[in-house]
Amino acid sequence: MLEKMKLLLPAYSGVVSLIARVILGIIFVYASIEKITYPEPFAQNIIAYEILPQPLVNIAAIWMPWLEMFCGLLLIAGIWVRASAAILSMLLTLFIIAIASALIRGLDISCGCFEVGDSEAMIGWRRVIEDAGMMLLSLWLMKFPRSHWALEK
Repeated sequence: MLEKMKLLLPAYSGVVSLIARVILGIIFVYASIEKITYPEPFAQNIIAYEILPQPLVNIAAIWMPWLEMFCGLLLIAGIWVRASAAILSMLLTLFIIAIASALIRGLDISCGCFEVGDSEAMIGWRRVIEDAGMMLLSLWLMKFPRSHWALEK
């Protein structure tokens, strides 16, 4: 059975990688748009986590959404897939740590994940699980970066 799975994995990895990169790409492009458009409320979301020192908040509020957008677009296009997935994996690790830390400290704050300043999008363990799921997709893409309909072969 294990041998059969090893034979099938390369055959299906391209399809799974295509699905993973499009899903992750769309999620991160979508998540970045409002943060880029409204950096001030996003900076307030970052401040609410009480992790970054004040001088780094504006830097993070400006560069992080652009990094999300850039990596998301690269994934959708199928260019530099392994590198983009690695960067998103690092960001997702930071998001998981930040959300878990805020939950453990009892903070009741807006996530800042998609809609900045949205009081409905509160942090919770569900967000940690969602980020962990996206992390699995990014790890898959780091292992199997090649897929169908990619600009980079």
